[in-house]
Amino acid sequence: MKTCATPKCKSTALVRGSDLCLQCYSAKLDQEKGTKAKRIMGHGEDNIQAEFFFNAAILFPKIDKLLYHACNEGKRDPKRAKRIGIKSGVADVHLAIANNQYHSLYIEFKAGKNTQTNEQIEFQKQAEAAGNKYAVCYSVAEAIEILKEYLLTTNYK
Repeated sequence: MKTCATPKCKSTALVRGSDLCLQCYSAKLDQEKGTKAKRIMGHGEDNIQAEFFFNAAILFPKIDKLLYHACNEGKRDPKRAKRIGIKSGVADVHLAIANNQYHSLYIEFKAGKNTQTNEQIEFQKQAEAAGNKYAVCYSVAEAIEILKEYLLTTNYK
């Protein structure tokens, strides 16, 4: 498996047609243009998730519509939320593609020292019992690697 050509970078999620990972590729472009990269502002987990989707769109364009975020967070009217099917604990990301071992893939993002809530642990147990793969990821590289490994045994490469 190839790794990024930048010294000290061990990322295996390379930009298509390049020997660099997305972060090193972006830094190289910024250096050539003499600009600084725009940072995504917000919460840590949101930043990881946003960068994950950016990378996934470049690395795996065939799965674009089948890899999505289940929007279950935020403040909503509890009665309306229940009525329209919003569930607490559902994983951040779902890949609706089966492989040779699992029905689908769920990814929960965590930042820093954050851990899963009781509702997330219960969702994980139910998802795994139903034949799905479930992963908790603390970095974009970790999530991309899990996605890449999962897709190796599907028709979506």
